[in-house]
Amino acid sequence: MRLRGEYLYEQKRFDEIKFNFLSDGKPRYFREHSNGDYSYAKFRKYLKYIFSYANTGSLCDELSARAISDMQIGDVFVQKGRPYGHAVIVVNMAKDSVGNKKYMLAQSYMPAQETQVLIDPFSEDKTPWFTLEDGEIITPQWTFQATDLKHF
Repeated sequence: MRLRGEYLYEQKRFDEIKFNFLSDGKPRYFREHSNGDYSYAKFRKYLKYIFSYANTGSLCDELSARAISDMQIGDVFVQKGRPYGHAVIVVNMAKDSVGNKKYMLAQSYMPAQETQVLIDPFSEDKTPWFTLEDGEIITPQWTFQATDLKHF
């Protein structure tokens, strides 16, 4: 949520900055919270407010499913959880020398702590590049299914 919000803020796309609350599934817009003050301090205050009432559960409900073959930078693997879920974001994509699609993932923990680029724990050289394929996506801390891929 923080990376999405920061991206839209940097692009000055203030009307698009919104996240749904877990309790009612309704969006809370930055433009309404800001009352015309689009300063970065006001934006950070908005995010703090959001992090109190939204989480991976609300994010999972808010986002739309995407087929793994259609993955794009900015897509999110997300799972609801009891008590906790998790989300990782696709931060880069490429093709290797033989044409296999590769992607990088990043994560943070709530409330939006430092972002970490993940390594593929099964790669011999501990590369941050995961190979795009159907099935399980195993990160050092979490296992996702290809069907957990969503987009904003």
